[in-house]
Amino acid sequence: MSEPSAVVTARGAERISGGHLWIYRSDVRSAKAEAGDVVRVSDERGRLVGRAFWSDRSQIALRFLTRRDEPVDRNFFAQRIHAAAEYRARVVEDTECFRLLYGEGDLVPSLIVDRYGGDASQVWATAATGAELSERLAELPGFGAYKAQITMALLGKQFGVRPDGWREAAGRFGEEGSHYSVADITDAASLGAVREHKKQAKAAAKAKG
Repeated sequence: MSEPSAVVTARGAERISGGHLWIYRSDVRSAKAEAGDVVRVSDERGRLVGRAFWSDRSQIALRFLTRRDEPVDRNFFAQRIHAAAEYRARVVEDTECFRLLYGEGDLVPSLIVDRYGGDASQVWATAATGAELSERLAELPGFGAYKAQITMALLGKQFGVRPDGWREAAGRFGEEGSHYSVADITDAASLGAVREHKKQAKAAAKAKG
């Protein structure tokens, strides 16, 4: 089986050599990969540009992991995570709540890990009401109201975290029998239903202009 691969334009290759970590779809000449694959990226002359995560949907088609010709495996990620943890140990002071792993900033694209005093469950375990939990979730780094509703629905539907008023606080994502988000995905069929809903919503939005 051949290694997943992508070929990029000279402009795309120059972005990476200049220190950028993304290549946009407009600079991808071709790709032989499935969504989420780690691909070997080369320029149009066949020269190695690096290795990156491939997305077949996002306009950011390639998120780079390394510019070197090295295996991207369990040990690769263990080293990156260890380096990030060592750095935070040096610079974080007087708090047990901080961002341990920061995606591209730690050369692990799309992966974010936050530490909450060693026990993230305290975010929801001590919330007395859905409104209180929603407020806590919305204040988490990178969340906001929209992601808070989805997370509220996920906790309630799949993990039994159901303080009073949780469905109302989750908005439409809390509706029973819905297929709006990751909160509703439990198997292949429900995954397909959520994807179909998103497809229809995108088409409707496009039709409105």
